[in-house]
Amino acid sequence: WEQHISTLLLSPDFNFRTTTHDKSIYRGEYHGCTIFLLRQVDDFALAAPTEAIAQSVFTRLGQLLQLPSESSPPFSYLGLIHDFNGVDVHQHRDRIVLSCESYIDRVLRSHGWTTPGHDEVPDSPKPQSPLPLDAIPTMYATIGFPEHTPEHQALVDRFGFNYRTLLGELLYAYVTCRPDIGYAVITLSKFSSAPADFHFAMLKKVA
Repeated sequence: WEQHISTLLLSPDFNFRTTTHDKSIYRGEYHGCTIFLLRQVDDFALAAPTEAIAQSVFTRLGQLLQLPSESSPPFSYLGLIHDFNGVDVHQHRDRIVLSCESYIDRVLRSHGWTTPGHDEVPDSPKPQSPLPLDAIPTMYATIGFPEHTPEHQALVDRFGFNYRTLLGELLYAYVTCRPDIGYAVITLSKFSSAPADFHFAMLKKVA
């Protein structure tokens, strides 16, 4: 299915070409206009000069993807984009703002962290760095328990989350819209096979 979509996008109907550094971003010419398409499997976001051009592209792509046994195209045109795979898209006259605020809110709700903990002050200023400066030496000096051991499971039960699960959720936020947490998340990932209680606490602090 993915190969079929790729073949259509690169066909003379659209003549899309992938960009050099990101193969999920396509550039093409359609009815004399330059358009860009962002794709994740069969989810599409299109940048075009007018909505009419965008609708025309999606209509044509739907016609080509529609199987003889189907009564309608296999996807829907959803209009002006507001979010795409966890990324919020705020469009203004002079700029486009990307964030992952909604995604982070969902992560926090899934862990039950929507209200401050007993050691947190409501509406306190955000820290300038995701990790305290003095935390780095302690992280490297602390050795935890390997995964799949009773001691590791005790830490999971105590903190209420799986270390690798939260790490993966934060990595997605980092690579999409939050480069500011990159150093903290990548550093904490080095201890994912045997995290100690200090690593658990620091990972939750980043979240």
